[in-house]
Amino acid sequence: MMTQPPLSAITALRKAGFPTDALPSLQRHLGAISSADDRLHAGVNLRALAAEAYREQGGSTFRLAVVSNFSYQTIADTLRSRLLARGMLPEFYLSDYNQYHYELLNADSSLYRSSPELTLCLLDGHSVLDELGPNWRPEDIEQGLRNKLHQLTQFAEQYHQQANGLLVFNTLPLSGKTLQQCLDYRGRARISRWWAQFNADLLALAETYHHVFVIDTQSLLSADFPLRDDRLGFYARTLMSNELLDALAGEVAAMVFASRGMAKKCLVLDLDNTLWGGILGDDGIEGIQLSNSATGEAFVSFQQVIKRLSAQGVLLAISSKNERQNVINLLQQREDMVLKIDDFSAIVANWQPKSDALQTISELLNIGSDSLVFVDDSAFEREEVRNQHPQISVVDPGSDPAEYAAALVKGNHFCQLELNPEDYQRSKLYQTEAKRKSLRNASTSLEAFLAELQLKLRLFTPQGQELARVAQLSLRTNQFNMTTRRMSESEVQAYLAQPQHGIIALQSSDRFGEYGVIGCLFYHREHNSLWIDNFLLSCRVFSRQLETAALNHFLSWAQRQGCEEIRARYLPTQKNQQVADFYTRHGFTLSEGNAQFSEYCHALEAPAVVPNHIELIASYQETPL
Repeated sequence: MMTQPPLSAITALRKAGFPTDALPSLQRHLGAISSADDRLHAGVNLRALAAEAYREQGGSTFRLAVVSNFSYQTIADTLRSRLLARGMLPEFYLSDYNQYHYELLNADSSLYRSSPELTLCLLDGHSVLDELGPNWRPEDIEQGLRNKLHQLTQFAEQYHQQANGLLVFNTLPLSGKTLQQCLDYRGRARISRWWAQFNADLLALAETYHHVFVIDTQSLLSADFPLRDDRLGFYARTLMSNELLDALAGEVAAMVFASRGMAKKCLVLDLDNTLWGGILGDDGIEGIQLSNSATGEAFVSFQQVIKRLSAQGVLLAISSKNERQNVINLLQQREDMVLKIDDFSAIVANWQPKSDALQTISELLNIGSDSLVFVDDSAFEREEVRNQHPQISVVDPGSDPAEYAAALVKGNHFCQLELNPEDYQRSKLYQTEAKRKSLRNASTSLEAFLAELQLKLRLFTPQGQELARVAQLSLRTNQFNMTTRRMSESEVQAYLAQPQHGIIALQSSDRFGEYGVIGCLFYHREHNSLWIDNFLLSCRVFSRQLETAALNHFLSWAQRQGCEEIRARYLPTQKNQQVADFYTRHGFTLSEGNAQFSEYCHALEAPAVVPNHIELIASYQETPL
């Protein structure tokens, strides 16, 4: 257990030179920080962290650029804390003060040479006002906003031409100080309307450009902190408060994690005094607080928020120190429970440590423990999990159930760059999986199980909205991902736009229903060779031989295309070790290898056979290379 406040512990680690054996505890301490000021000070300490030492301990890096019209070092330090809390070290390109025009419009700028994976263009209202004369009128602001929108659109166009990463804007908050300088109330109304329209049009840029995302700054402002500190704004040109910059950093960090496939997948919930008021073992099924008390209504409201998250693809699980049958009975009998037994993909109710329960849930759902978010009202339980599993995000819901929902959602743990139709079906897909497990347990052998499944596999060329699912697979798939190359939707489109490049999507179903799009294969042709640039498959369909069917059909198709060989690479990571021998098991021979990669070759001499328990339909072959 931690014996000192997180910031004090991080300061001590800095003074010790951030020893490599203490880096795992650094992640734990960062995850326990809750205030903007502490995150900022931790980020300042973290400037001394040696990148090379962090990489040697398995930490990943992310190239991130920031440009702005004001001094913004605060957000860089806060981002450093937020990203390192999840095991990611940012490699920053920080533009000079107020050079955002030059950096984004000049094709040869240092920004573009840094090849950022994400660029934040952080602006406030002065980016418009400073371009007006000192005696501006409301009509001048309207024209200034029009000019600024045109300029930001130019930035989006140029960025698309020069970089492959994401470009993030923020809406411009309208300061009351700015509005009050206009003495005409009708003029103030016009300024507010034009400003709101500008922000609406800016938000719409994200609908036009796949590589553009916009953070709504206004939604982050609250009564708890101001837009800016006037003294810092005047003397230091820091035009946003530390609290607002911290909130913006939280949004950017969530985008970074989503772009790397690190968005959380499963919400693990305690029960007593977390999902309901009271102790089930003491109060009984009818005695717990839900709709039968004012306090209970706050728990009902919290459950409603969780239900909305579940409807968007977040898996739900229970970790409770209770008798399992009592939990089941309550979920079935209390009609005022918003969350029902079928909403949960895993229920672990016993008297073991919560850290063990979360490990069990990870194994039951076949997802990494770093995909879990844990919510518990008990500080002891939260700290026990945080110490044993620093990679799990642990949420302190607060002291009042009325605060629980805000504490959960402000973490942006589950945010994706874009949801697709399959996300809305995820909970149902995992419930259907339980029926498959029952069939597997009742079958006499794996072969019998596969035959009874009645598997179907469709191989096709993804187009339009299907490319968003392909991008999501590349971002989120870890265990069966031969190169772990992460691609946004715009990068997927850019890949397909290259001559002789293609993508094959895998869509599957069986007697119990649809799996959806569960994998994809990226390939390109060089003369008489076909290269598999990446092959990935969802963990939900492991042990079905769908990957064998898809690969063998691809090999046969390559022969018909007149290709003489297939080449492929495997890049090892901590999570994809189980597919290290995938290519050799399918007739490939190792042609080159070292610690960083292995390259394989298939001579296309022997015919490749699709497993006979799979009905396969392929349409990608209609478009030969």
